[in-house]
Amino acid sequence: MSNIGILGVNKPAGMTSFDVVRQIKKETGIKKIGHGGTLDPMATGVLPILFNEATAFFDVLLNSVKIYETEIQLGTFTDTDDKEGQITETLPVKEITLEEIKKHIESLTGTISQIPPQYSALKVDGKRAYDLAREGKEVVLKAREVTVYLWDTISYDTETKIIKARIHCGSGTYIRSLGKDLAIKLQTAGHLISLRRVSSGGIDIKNTIEFEDIASKWQEKFISPEDALAFLPLIEWEGDKKHLLHGKPLVRELCKYPSKDGIYRLMYAGRIVALLEYKERRLSYKKNLMHLYKDAQTEEK
Repeated sequence: MSNIGILGVNKPAGMTSFDVVRQIKKETGIKKIGHGGTLDPMATGVLPILFNEATAFFDVLLNSVKIYETEIQLGTFTDTDDKEGQITETLPVKEITLEEIKKHIESLTGTISQIPPQYSALKVDGKRAYDLAREGKEVVLKAREVTVYLWDTISYDTETKIIKARIHCGSGTYIRSLGKDLAIKLQTAGHLISLRRVSSGGIDIKNTIEFEDIASKWQEKFISPEDALAFLPLIEWEGDKKHLLHGKPLVRELCKYPSKDGIYRLMYAGRIVALLEYKERRLSYKKNLMHLYKDAQTEEK
């Protein structure tokens, strides 16, 4: 399992997620590397980097719950919905109370319909939306459903007109759009002036490595798949490992079936050996990972 793992990088501002991956490939010499969830260049914080066979965990990390800390400046719109863009409109900011802000936040919590920013990586007719926007072309993006679980540590500075909040949300949620939509509900304009991802799945900001330390410390900061995916519900395998090696059907006699639909991690001898999906009372492999463990295969020969 050498160099199979996950690295949580504290992405600095001004870099794309691809920039980080490219630099890590250069520093480590490892070619099979991917990231588990794009951050805007302005944004900082947790960027999961997946090495070698750990790229099998891309989907579950991408779709995991994320936590962001953000600041929303009221009074102005920008074309990118953040401070990197050009101001497009300035509106007055009336007297606003924290209670009023929290009341409007309720309507931006749960499963909501959201229109992504025109400066986004989504594709329109085969081209990135931000490329079309930079060319001055009209970008029409369809609203889509996203899940916002919770807003907390909410504050409002009446002098600077800045709202601070921590947002717990699902995959595909644009915090820039949330900031803009909240401002509109408060009958003014708004854009993000800071965005920091403090958690992504099982990776917390306190477990990340600083970008400038990657060359010298990347192996020291490796996170095992078992720790990084600890947020997934657990099923223990009670049968023979040969059953998994051969990809045989999962049966109730060899593991306890869950009661709720969803994605589960299957553990055997302290390792994640498969990602499973339980749906319509059926348990099936999402990914069988037994091939990662050469020692297990060797023992069965």
